[in-house]
Parts: sequence; structure tokens; C-alpha cells
Amino acid sequence: MASIRSERETEHLGRKNTSYELDNYGIREPARVYWNLTAPELYEEIARRNEGVLSDHGALIVDTGEHTGRAAKDKAIVREPGSLDKVFWGDINKDLSQEKFNALKERMMAHARRRDLFVQDTFAGADANYRLPVRIITELAWHSLFARTMFISNQKKAGPQQPEFTVINFPSFQAEPQRDGTRSPTFILMDFSQKLVLIGGTSYAGETKKSVFTLMNYLLPQRGVMSMHCSANVGAAGDVAIFFGLSGTGKTTLSADPERRLIGDDEHGWSDDGVFNFEGGCYAKCINLKEEKEPEIFHAIRPGALVENVTFYPGTDRINFEDGSITENTRVSYPLSFISNALEPSIGNIPKNIFFLTCDAYGVLPPISRLTPDQAAARLVLAVVDGEPAVAPFDGRVRLTLPAGRGQNLDRRGGRGPRLLRQRAGGQRHRQRVDRVPRLRARTAVPALRGRGPYRAAQRIPPHRAGDRPDRPARRYRGLAAARRAHRRPGPELVGR
Repeated sequence: MASIRSERETEHLGRKNTSYELDNYGIREPARVYWNLTAPELYEEIARRNEGVLSDHGALIVDTGEHTGRAAKDKAIVREPGSLDKVFWGDINKDLSQEKFNALKERMMAHARRRDLFVQDTFAGADANYRLPVRIITELAWHSLFARTMFISNQKKAGPQQPEFTVINFPSFQAEPQRDGTRSPTFILMDFSQKLVLIGGTSYAGETKKSVFTLMNYLLPQRGVMSMHCSANVGAAGDVAIFFGLSGTGKTTLSADPERRLIGDDEHGWSDDGVFNFEGGCYAKCINLKEEKEPEIFHAIRPGALVENVTFYPGTDRINFEDGSITENTRVSYPLSFISNALEPSIGNIPKNIFFLTCDAYGVLPPISRLTPDQAAARLVLAVVDGEPAVAPFDGRVRLTLPAGRGQNLDRRGGRGPRLLRQRAGGQRHRQRVDRVPRLRARTAVPALRGRGPYRAAQRIPPHRAGDRPDRPARRYRGLAAARRAHRRPGPELVGR
């Protein structure tokens, strides 16, 4: 719980390395402000405030409460002159008036009076040429630990830091929908003119992470850099591979390859010089996590890691990774340095191999396919998702802040022909047919696709099954009838079987 105090004098603790004060946001008379606390110091604060408990691994276990995932429908962007003609407005990027935002902000900042606050001055972007100074202000100590873990620390930077954007996250403050113009008491609001993100009504830490990604999605394409929801690693010869995919398709798993250096597991930029990680940590799913299947992630769960929404085996402090009673979206965040072969700094060359990971709802796609550049461009924006026969958002409409096409040409940047690696077959409506490609076997296919092994000649997807006609989605499956018939016959064999 957030701490409220009655004294009027604000006490500043920790490592304040800035002249940009909190009153610039309208925050007046907070009780204590903890500046840039380290992970051990935050552990102490979390324990003292009863915000979490320790597991036998030494990792911190927290409960995110009502929200165990992102509230994407509660996100809105302020419609203001500077970004009016740039933002990809629609169902995903909803708009909010400047007046509503300012009124809610004023009440939210007043809510912080006499409360303890935590500030982390961090960076997004490992490449110094495109680095964004970001300040994260929270009322929960464990949210501050999450921010310090997931973003790049400023501890090596000499001199004061001036934040360019700020994220303020107060879960205990809720909006009034009729008064504030929000969909619910939960809100994730962005104002590019004020360089400010406001989050309230949810304790799910992933909202902070994705808000910063949205900022990078907005800023970097305007500088000629493509922002990507993907993981990346690099081989001994400097050959970079990137893995696009929705949450849960295997980006983190496949990028954590013991034979290759990890660049990052989720968010990257692609400039004319190469790829670079936006973050300083990993945010991995840990449902059904087993040491023998994902040893790198399993061993990253140790002191300094933050595990969300898991339970213990009765009478012990041992995590039951198989228990999804709270949510299937159990998560662990840990610094990149917890992966023994992580690359520092997290920067790589122009990618040589590009992989798209997908869930095939009807089992009609081959396990591995080679894509043409046009097919890859379609896959970047569209994909198959559980239970839906038609085109659905992939790494495009869900993630894009700017309109599709306002970015970079993948073909011009080089790289070997992209591959589509099917990670599951089946759909929500037919759970008995849902089957994920065994992760260790999928890992054996990936090196072969990079040019070493029997899968070198990957099957090409015919145009009608590669999304070349996104305006006519049913053609991707030769009609809805064919897609439905696919449910009644066994799907193609999976990789490695």
C-alpha cells in the first residue's frame, strides 16, 4: 500500500541527480521522495511496506491485484496540434481532449500530497544516438524496482539528468469516467505536447513498460528508425537474428540461446547502423516454467528478480510455476545481466535473419516457411491469432502509434529472406488441438534456418496464404469454408516430431 504521512516537510532520500523538481508536474508536498534507489534498497522498502514476499530463489513475489494484464482499451492519446496529423487514430489509439487530460492531471497530482513517492531517472535505448531520458514516478516501491530493472540505469552517466518524457503511475488514483472522459476508472493517458504519461487504477507494471514503448514508437520512426516488438540475439560471427511475435509466441525463449549473445527479448529499434535494445531488462512469461526447458530464464529468478502473480506450494516458499489460478500471464522481470551471455551494450549489426512467430488458428500453415519481402511486410502488420479465421492485428495496429508505412523499408536494409515459424496449431474454440512446438525442438530448427541443417530449404508460402491481400482476409485460407474444414482434419506435423 502507498504510504501517507502528516508532516509538512518533504524529505528527499537516495540519489537525486537532477534539478528538474517534482513541482514541475504539479506535485506539491509529498512526504518522502526516494530518488534512484538501488535494487537492494528497494527490496528493503518493499519488505517494510509489505508490498511483496521472498521466494526460496530470493526473488520478490508481488500481486498486481485486479489487473493481471494490460488494459489496452483504457489507453488514450491527447489530441493536440503537435501530434494531430501524426498519430494513427482509431480504436487502438483513442483520443482525449487536452482539457480532460489537464483536469485529471491536476487531481492526480493533488492525490500525491503527503504520500511517499519513488523516482527513477532512466533511459530507453541502448544506442546513445537515439536514447530517450525517461523519468518514472511511482507510489509503489516494487513499481520503482520494475522500472529500474526494465529500463537503462543512469548510474554510469556523469552530471544531472534532464528527463525528456515522464511516466507517473499512481494505482491508488482512479478516474471518474463521466467526468474525465475515460472508459473506466483505469487509465493510461499520453500527452506528447507535455511529454507526459499518466497511469492510474491499475497495479500491472507492464503498463509502464508498454507506455515507454509507445513513446519510442512515436518518436523513432520520425528519425528514420523502425521500432520493433521483437527479440534479438547475435552469433559469434556478428550475425544478428530477430524474432517478431505476439506475447507468448516464444520471443524470449528463442532469443535466450546459450550459443548466441542476447541483445534483448522484446523491444528494439532498427537504424541504418543496426539494431539496439530499448530496455535494460527482460519481462518473461513464467507459466509452466521448467529448468530443463528454459534454463536461462529459470536461473534468472534470483535476488533482484521480480515475479508477478504466482503462488507457492502449500506450506513452502517454493514457486508453483504450473499454477495459473491467478492468471496465465504470470511474469518475471530481471536485468539483462542475469543472462550470462547477454551483450553489453545491447547493440547489434543489421539483421541477417528475420523470424515471424505465429499461432496458426486452423493448422493450415506449414511449420516453417520462407517469405518474400512483400509477404514479410504483410506479416509485420497482420497475423493469425487464436480462434479467428481472418486477418488480425500482429505487430502492427496494436503497437503502432504512427500510421503503417511511416517507417523503414525492410528490403532496403538487407538481411536474408524472412521465415515464418509456426509455434502453435489449433485455436481457443478447439482447445484439444492446441499444441505448441516443443521449445527445445524449435530451437534446433532455428539454427538450421540460419543456414546450418536439414531445414535450410524452407517451404515458401503461396501468395494466397501469405496475406498479400489484406483487404480480402478470407483468401488467405482459400475461403472461410476451407478454414473451417481444417478443424475437422489433423493439422500438419509440428517441427521436430
